Amino acid sequence: MGIKEEAVGEAVNLGSGKEHRVIDLANIVNELTGQTLRKSDHQTFKKGLIQNTAYSAQKLE
Repeated sequence: MGIKEEAVGEAVNLGSGKEHRVIDLANIVNELTGQTLRKSDHQTFKKGLIQNTAYSAQKLE
C-alpha cells in the first residue's frame, strides 16, 4: 500500500476497521506486559460520550 499524497504531513488514526471492547484490549495489555490493569465496574456513560468506535486506514489509501 502506498501513501496518498494528500495524507503527507497529516495526523491519522490507524486501525483495522474492527471494533474492540476496552476490556479485551486491557486483557491483551495484561498478557503482553505481565502486569494487571485495574478494572473499573463503573458502567455509567455520559450523554454524548462515544461508546463505540473503529478506526481505518482509509485516509492513507
